[in-house]
Amino acid sequence: MKNSFKLHKYRILQIDNDIILSIEKDNFTLDIQELLPILNAYTKQDKQSIQEYNVFIALYGCTLTGSKESPNNPLCFGELDKEGVFIESKPVYHLQASDEIIESASNNRESSNGDSNNPLSTLDVFLNGSRLTILNYSLIDSSLNIKLESKSKESKAILEQEKEQTQKQKEQDSQTIDSTTSTAFLHPILEDNEIKCPHNGVVKLKSNKGKNFKSNNIPMILESDLLYSQIIGCTNNIAGVPTPCTMVATILPNARALKKYNDDYPIMQDLVSGNVFSDKGFPLIATPKPNTFRINSPKPIDSNTQNKQKLESQIKLYKPALRLHYKITPLQKDNLPIYRLKCNDTIIESGDDMPLDFISIDIAKDTKDLHDIHNLDKALQDILSILHSNLKQSFMKEYIYKYISLQLDSNMLLLILLIPQTIPKVFKEVYKNY
Repeated sequence: MKNSFKLHKYRILQIDNDIILSIEKDNFTLDIQELLPILNAYTKQDKQSIQEYNVFIALYGCTLTGSKESPNNPLCFGELDKEGVFIESKPVYHLQASDEIIESASNNRESSNGDSNNPLSTLDVFLNGSRLTILNYSLIDSSLNIKLESKSKESKAILEQEKEQTQKQKEQDSQTIDSTTSTAFLHPILEDNEIKCPHNGVVKLKSNKGKNFKSNNIPMILESDLLYSQIIGCTNNIAGVPTPCTMVATILPNARALKKYNDDYPIMQDLVSGNVFSDKGFPLIATPKPNTFRINSPKPIDSNTQNKQKLESQIKLYKPALRLHYKITPLQKDNLPIYRLKCNDTIIESGDDMPLDFISIDIAKDTKDLHDIHNLDKALQDILSILHSNLKQSFMKEYIYKYISLQLDSNMLLLILLIPQTIPKVFKEVYKNY
């Protein structure tokens, strides 16, 4: 079982293939549309939909599984006592519908809200006087494994609206793909293809989910086999300090076939270059080798010559985050909660009984120049002075060099930041508007 207190005031637990979000806070609001990047970061995966995870919610230790709709209270779900009153010691669910849906259901007419951009609902959950609000809940998908049995006209109207909007979205997506996608039949990567970083590090696959699909008895490689696989033997170094590529960190959608095998995408030989990257940001290289598979995929020329506007639409920017595990002894299983720390010369404390969730760092204001080390210990000054000199020789004017000092109790951590001063033109406009 994997257990971690996250930055969002709830605890994430992973038991086998199930993920449980444990919430013990009153009047808490959870937005389902914000969960995917959080769970991807936690599990170190790159899934494309929250539905690919099996997620449950536990509210004060009670797993929310849903209930039947009350015959006398439309859009309210829960267990009733003998007198027909909701049992407050068990979860009570209230599905919020728009006034238009309620009115249309009451008048037995169709809702005109089919053009709404977001047909998803807000679900309030009540338990022993506490309230949890879940945004963007889907009645069709039974989001977060909360299954609500609809009986009233109002809840069925919500269900129908979701179905209509989902169908419209599928049609729009299909038209977009048909009009913009140029395809070709290409060879996927097999296990005998060598995948390397530019420094001769070789990828060692972490799994073989594609083993059932073989060409001349050699299994196919699927995306989940390749992503986060180890890279062994990389010789990259910065200023004499070894900084090897250690794993496959990013696979862009352009590298994938258009069809899934075993609920996963094959990675195409001709699409690896420029679409698959190591954890140090270097593009990986696959040695082409013909095989008996020919799979419908994006054309290689399309990924290399696409115009700036098309490429920008595929760029996803994320604010950089560093997760700090704080333990007193290596034998300790859980991380210690942090209530107080010192960032450079500033004391940061939590404002309530909860641990610090995160600290925001302004690169311009909260970092120090690597040559500004007069306040540090003499031995540390000597080490950083040599490092600074080596960095300047290796990178010239391409980078500036900063550091951040974090102190927890009697322990101090120095983070050295190499900040590039130039970025590819295609990223500049995206960053400017981010």
